[in-house]
Order: sequence, then structure tokens, then C-alpha cells
Amino acid sequence: MTFKTYLLLLSLLTLFGCGNKSSNLVDAKNKAVSKDDDDDEDDDDSNQKLEKADTEEIMNSDDSDKSLEEKSYHPKNSYEQKGILQRLGTDRVYFGFDLDSVDSLADVDKAFLNRLIEDLKNNADLSIEIQGNCDIRGSYQYNIALGARRANTIANYLKKNGIDSHRISVISLGSKVLHPGDNEEAYAKNRVAIIVVK
Repeated sequence: MTFKTYLLLLSLLTLFGCGNKSSNLVDAKNKAVSKDDDDDEDDDDSNQKLEKADTEEIMNSDDSDKSLEEKSYHPKNSYEQKGILQRLGTDRVYFGFDLDSVDSLADVDKAFLNRLIEDLKNNADLSIEIQGNCDIRGSYQYNIALGARRANTIANYLKKNGIDSHRISVISLGSKVLHPGDNEEAYAKNRVAIIVVK
């Protein structure tokens, strides 16, 4: 397990309220770090097993008895979040399969980003978090990286258009289930970057 992956998993655990799970990750990280570097194949095998166990623990933590619909993710329902939804009509942009650039967005999503820029300029006290997400296809690591690229693409577009970087943070949700289903319609609804007012 790389240190970057460890930090990302720890952040996800904290974000989604799995605080007591972090001690398990610390133990797993310590075991992975203490291994002898001379035995690279064993280390790679061990790290992959630890990452898989950590991923399964996150995915199965505290809500294994909930239905798929109850596991769907929705950003916090704050007054500010409701305000941005009222003013802009949505809080997310949709990406095509395996795409992560602004140029690949549909015109409606580009128009939303331009409205978001104006809204942020008119509401200088608002800060946002951009949450990149993927559909369930792809490996855990690939989806975490793709979600991060999507979030960073939107953040960079906002910065390029005059929004101060201190008002923007990014996070990858990986492949969090926003809309359950095992078909292209559900996959398309999960390939997003969500704007969450902080």
C-alpha cells in the first residue's frame, strides 16, 4: 500500500464516518511498512491483499443491512446547498465513460460551470468542495484516480476563470453509488463531479 493510498483511504474513512476503522488501517499500514524490502513479490502480494481488505471494510462498514437505495450518496442538505440548487438548477456535471476533461462535457454541463463561476463571484463568502465520482466499472485504484482527475479538472476550470483556489477543495469518491443499477443509464448518472457548498 503506498502512503498516498493510505492517506486517501484514511480520508475516506473519516469523511464517511468510519472513524474507528482507521486504527485497522494504521495497523495494516504498519504491517506493510515493516515488511522487508528485499522480498518485492511478497510485498506486492501483501499490499494488494491489504488494499483489498481495506476496500472491503470501507464498502461493508456499518451499512451492510441497508438496501442499495439507502446506500446511494447525496451531498449534505444544507441551506447553502439548497441555495445553489435553486440558483443553478443542479449541483453536478456529467462525464462520458473514462473521460475527465472539460472539453468532453456536454454543452449543458459547460453552461452550468459558467453559471457556477458567476454565482461564486456574486457570493464571495461561499467555498466549495468538488467531489469526483465514477461508475462501478474499473479497479478501486483506477476509479479513485479518475474521480480525482475529474474533480481537479473542474477545479482548474474554475480557477482559470477567476475563482480563488482557497475557495475550492477536491476529493475523489472513487465509485460511490449515487444511482443504483447495473446498466448504462445508472453508470452515466454515477460519472459526475458534484459541487458541494462548504
